[in-house]
Amino acid sequence: MRILLMRKEYSNFLILNIFSRVPCPLPLSMLTEGVTYCDYGQDILVCKPKKEMFQKAMMEAGVTDNEKCLFVDDSYGMFLCLLGRES
Repeated sequence: MRILLMRKEYSNFLILNIFSRVPCPLPLSMLTEGVTYCDYGQDILVCKPKKEMFQKAMMEAGVTDNEKCLFVDDSYGMFLCLLGRES
């Protein structure tokens, strides 16, 4: 798997738009250094693709420079949304 090759040079941190009590899907939980979740218990919902969700993940991963981050997703629509385009 490519994620295993990436682990040699990068820390992998999973961002999920699911409730935090749902266990991280295996084997993904074994391939990452951390997981952050969308918190549906908050008054203001923060989830992908909102900038605040990525900032939350960076803070939890201990990353301060977004130039050192690489976003990988399984949804083409998410990339279009991040680019400001509709899917």
